[in-house]
Amino acid sequence: EDGGNNNSSNALYCFGGVLRGSTELVAVDLSAVEEYHDACLLRESANSGNGTGTGTGTPSPENVDVLDLIQVYRHSDAKLKGFGAAIRLKQGLKQNRVEYRLFTGKGIKNMHIWSFVPPQNGMT
Repeated sequence: EDGGNNNSSNALYCFGGVLRGSTELVAVDLSAVEEYHDACLLRESANSGNGTGTGTGTPSPENVDVLDLIQVYRHSDAKLKGFGAAIRLKQGLKQNRVEYRLFTGKGIKNMHIWSFVPPQNGMT
């Protein structure tokens, strides 16, 4: 990541699949989890600094369900078996786009390379 603010160009994704069996691959966007965590740290820092407990207005951890912070994208295809790896492609600083390559076919005779481009601005 480039250390800038957390927006769609800095998305934090994890990927899941299986070596055998299911043909579904999932991409999980964890960006909102990191943003929420950072906001809680900022709030905690503000509370300890002024002693008033007023905070910065960010919700307290008990007010947020972590599942509301996670966005999951799914794709099914018979060629998705044997999920082996994922890599983020480096983009130029001026390009506001994230792209990943997913490698499947591990333990199977053919390798397939898939492109995953996350939707921008909450579009699915």
